[in-house]
Amino acid sequence: MKIQLSETAHPRDVLGMRYVYLVRSRRAGGISLGVNLSPHKRCNFRCVYCQVEGLRRGGGVRCDLAQLREELARAWAMLDAPLADIAFSGDGEPLACPNVDEAVALVAAFARAHGFTGPIRMITNASYITKPHAERALLRLAEAGGEAWCKLDAVGEAETRAIHGVRIPEAQALAWLVRCARMAPSWVQTCVFLLDGQFSCAGEARTRYLALLARAAQAAPLRGVWLYGLARSAQVAPERVARAPRAWVEALADEIRAH
Repeated sequence: MKIQLSETAHPRDVLGMRYVYLVRSRRAGGISLGVNLSPHKRCNFRCVYCQVEGLRRGGGVRCDLAQLREELARAWAMLDAPLADIAFSGDGEPLACPNVDEAVALVAAFARAHGFTGPIRMITNASYITKPHAERALLRLAEAGGEAWCKLDAVGEAETRAIHGVRIPEAQALAWLVRCARMAPSWVQTCVFLLDGQFSCAGEARTRYLALLARAAQAAPLRGVWLYGLARSAQVAPERVARAPRAWVEALADEIRAH
């Protein structure tokens, strides 16, 4: 079966499966095997740049582990190119899944059994970080040599309300990030874009963002920061978001390095 993959389109149903999909990922630098623990398309965030069609607000649902195991085997058999990573991502917050810890253990065991030595990644907004099942998932991820990629697009209640649809106090964002980094090797993942014609990380918001990064790095070992822009069409508010000029993104990257 020949599968056409693109960095500008990430359909979850490319394989006709509920939990498992394949994409060509900028983050991974190649083919990524995605694990979507939110096939019902519900998330506690509603990011203004979200690319999930039909997204609704809501919590997680349990994963059918037997089906996940079967889909992993089927997807693996379809691969005709090297796999760059395995990523818990998809159509919502993976740590919202009540048995995400069991899903991580299953995926890690599958990877070992099939000789996959690349990274297993958890793409998370970190909002469930204090839940026992999420803690177990991150600890198991770390045991498997995996890593977490934590969303931090803005700092401040007004800014997070505008971008994510939820108010996150600065102290809360810092606590989530530090807690995550203490349980598993962690990167900060920041989406930068134009919102209503203005750079999403500018002015006082930029100052708070850089300060929080510095405080987090002092409190816990962060692997680094991944800045990325929009590559696919937004579904939540397409009329409000656009790509940021590359020079602006590079300038922010320089400031992060300086800190």
